[in-house]
Amino acid sequence: MASIALSVDELRGTTIGELFSPGSFSWLAVPFLAAPLVRIVARRRTGGIRARLGPAPALLAWLSAGLIAGTLLFSRNKIVLAPLAAVVIGGLFEALAPTGPAGGEARPRLRRPRSRDRGAGAGSVARNAGRVLVVACILATAKDAVSLALTRESRLDPGERSALEFLARATPPEAVVLAPWDRGYQIQAYAGRKTVVDGLLEDPLNQRRIIGIAGAWLAPRTDSLAAWCERTGANYLLVPPSSALYGIAVLTDWPAAWKTRVGVPLTREDADRVLV
Repeated sequence: MASIALSVDELRGTTIGELFSPGSFSWLAVPFLAAPLVRIVARRRTGGIRARLGPAPALLAWLSAGLIAGTLLFSRNKIVLAPLAAVVIGGLFEALAPTGPAGGEARPRLRRPRSRDRGAGAGSVARNAGRVLVVACILATAKDAVSLALTRESRLDPGERSALEFLARATPPEAVVLAPWDRGYQIQAYAGRKTVVDGLLEDPLNQRRIIGIAGAWLAPRTDSLAAWCERTGANYLLVPPSSALYGIAVLTDWPAAWKTRVGVPLTREDADRVLV
């Protein structure tokens, strides 16, 4: 199951470079990863950087570190990390914003030097550069977002579309379909038919069925597959294209599994399996 889970795009690992891609955080990854350092530097006191963070920034730092690690391991956690990214970047805006006198006490207006006490202080150049960078990253990310929205679409393979149309048109509503797990949701959604397995990889019963059915697909005889159909009430089979063969093979002890991964042609003996 670990092998099959790692083949799922949402569960595979993410590299640092992919974190900056349009499909992830795009240019917002820059201020997100830089925000903790910028915030510390922006809050300097006379005599050096603060020795420790307050409770709220410390908690935010721990959450950021943990969720960044999780995101690099599993892409699906981008969903969890996105709200935190918004909070962190909001904190960066606050850190770069003009600040008043220490303690929030108002000074007489006429005593405030124009070039310094408007909040920028000695770091005005750095603050302005930071503001420009953050705004530029937001605009660049917005451009990527619009581009993705205009260019990406969901499209079924023509052969799969025909098969789903057949199931919806030519099978009774109570029909049960035995198919590879990664076709389960499509059959349920587009054909409106029940399936023996689907993409709920977290379910223990589903896991046992996925592995057992994979073994039946790649057995030399049909006995095991027929037994699965009788046991689960399946009366239709959806045979996937050859591109799905490796995903099924990794769940079995089929000796030719490695050949489907590297593209080595199968021998007649290799191909003497139900699915092939």
